[in-house]
Amino acid sequence: MYLFSWSLIVKSILFADIPEGGLAVTLPDDSWLPKSLQAPGMVPEVSFLLQRQAKGVLLTGRMDLVLNLQCDRCLDTYQKRIIGEFSVNLVVGVPEPISKEHGDYICKSDDLDTMFLDSAQVDLLDMAQQQLYLQLPVKKICEDRCPGLCQCGEKVGSEACICEKIIDSPFAALASIVAAKKD
Repeated sequence: MYLFSWSLIVKSILFADIPEGGLAVTLPDDSWLPKSLQAPGMVPEVSFLLQRQAKGVLLTGRMDLVLNLQCDRCLDTYQKRIIGEFSVNLVVGVPEPISKEHGDYICKSDDLDTMFLDSAQVDLLDMAQQQLYLQLPVKKICEDRCPGLCQCGEKVGSEACICEKIIDSPFAALASIVAAKKD
């Protein structure tokens, strides 16, 4: 059983082109990565291993890359390293419907890591993008204690923020009465 290795030259790989021992593929560049996420000077490392099975192909892979992300709280751009491993069963066709008349499907536990394809080929560039989006954090925060934006649009606590400090206390009204009596 031999394992063949390629640097990706073609975009798609046919299932029939995968040798019995499997096929290791490494993406040579960042052409698959959306430009908005690319960190300058960083080349992502993405590798795949494709192994033929009775019902299709088992695709396993690993990615290690640094991305430019925008913080959801303060809107600053920051860099985040993403390291992830993944495994997907690639099967040609559609799952068997539970209801022939409505075409409803039931997702079995075996189907959670299965991707149903229209043809017996896999687009590795598209697969790399899909796996990247699955690895991204749901909430992108630059740091744990990110204060977010002030009502003026500047980062809270920054020198650019010219707003008066808002006192959020049930006794704030009493403080203003005391301040008025001192005048």
